[in-house]
Amino acid sequence: MFRFYRGSLHFFSSHHLIWSNLFRFIIIFGSYHCKNPSSR
Repeated sequence: MFRFYRGSLHFFSSHHLIWSNLFRFIIIFGSYHCKNPSSR
């Protein structure tokens, strides 16, 4: 179990930039739709 945790932690740290960009895109996309609900 500890080995799996280290592996997942290494995977997350190596893909930190991709995850941060993905979360930022989701947050911007969500806020944009919340501001413009009539432009569906």
